[in-house]
Amino acid sequence: MPVHGVALVCFREAGPYTQISSGNGHTCALTPAGAADCWGNNGSGQATDQPGPYTQISSGVQYTCALTPAGAAECWGDAGSSWSTNQPGPYTQISAGLFHTCALTPTGAADCWGDSNAQGAQIDQPGPFTQIAAGGAHTCALTPTGNATCWGSNNSGQLNIPRAVDALIKGSGDTWYVGEGIYDLTGAAQTKVVKIARGATATFDVQFQNDSFADDTVVVTGAGNSTGFKVTYLDGATNVTAQVTSAGYSMPINSWNSDSIQVKVKATRTAAGSISRLVTATSQAAAAVKDAVLANVKVK
Repeated sequence: MPVHGVALVCFREAGPYTQISSGNGHTCALTPAGAADCWGNNGSGQATDQPGPYTQISSGVQYTCALTPAGAAECWGDAGSSWSTNQPGPYTQISAGLFHTCALTPTGAADCWGDSNAQGAQIDQPGPFTQIAAGGAHTCALTPTGNATCWGSNNSGQLNIPRAVDALIKGSGDTWYVGEGIYDLTGAAQTKVVKIARGATATFDVQFQNDSFADDTVVVTGAGNSTGFKVTYLDGATNVTAQVTSAGYSMPINSWNSDSIQVKVKATRTAAGSISRLVTATSQAAAAVKDAVLANVKVK
């Protein structure tokens, strides 16, 4: 089938190679001796040749990782980042993504590392798995029966989870929300921590997205005061604390729209301490569809 207006360029590297992996502008391949032969964009050192020997290689966005014969993970590029650090292993397979890396242990567990930009894709999973693949902000692995298990962001449907409610959180002075496309009822993968002095107030903005083609009502629930802390929930200027802390506060949200509330936590205590408040959003149309974020306040 002819392709019009597209110049197709094919590049051939002499080799011979036993394995190859392409990243976001670079490619690395293993020679029969296990050395890493790389080419392409080397702006972060990701395409620097390595002597090895290696048994498997994976090119990430701006870094590369490979496994030694002993199963240790060696990475290069993106120097100083948490996702390109060496790991002792042992591992049987490795996959490099954008802000995270995952590898399989001999028992099939997923051992992952990176930072919060990976949106939960860097969280370890017990498995067992037989194969693993790290993406931009999600990870998928195969179980022994061949089923696909995925975790991390679902903002483009990459987890294949038909979600309708997505909860996000940020500090009132922050630019970006945490939790886009993440679904975690414990809030562990979408937590915001604010440190304040005694007598001060921490303010969180919590946003609820209706990521579906149907209008819905989101029911918001959360806990109230605790010793040394006063917790207030606001919808604009309206205090909705009584509703949120009892049967739940209902917020109608049109398809592909969002609404938000503020959570204010005042430290009335005279000593250092901390408090966490889990804010859960549940679809009124489908009670099984829900998401949660965690507001954590630490008093100095």
